[in-house]
Amino acid sequence: MNGYIDDTDQGARDAVWPYHRAMFSRIGRERGWLPQSKENFEAAIDSGANLVGSPETAANQLTELILTLGLDRVDINYDVGPLPHDMKTRSLELFGREVYPRVREQLAGRGDRTVHEYKQLQP
Repeated sequence: MNGYIDDTDQGARDAVWPYHRAMFSRIGRERGWLPQSKENFEAAIDSGANLVGSPETAANQLTELILTLGLDRVDINYDVGPLPHDMKTRSLELFGREVYPRVREQLAGRGDRTVHEYKQLQP
């Protein structure tokens, strides 16, 4: 799953869209795909296929994904096309400082696993 975290949902979508489009346009030309549309990009986020949004939105989406699929590990690709280094590091910082602790807190509050088991989940 591709991911990008920013202060707001719309800010994250607006910030990452040009880089997502550039990446998928390049790959698409090589593979014969249709050009990536903004509608497809938005649909991938809305369906949960891409993790793009605020820390709160991302935490809620990840928690739902973990619980729905019974996951104990999720891989997120933060290297979305030609995304500048400062944007990558900012997104990763928000994930580590805000998203990950919220996910652990949401999961630990459920009571279907011990807190110890959820503490084993690593970013």
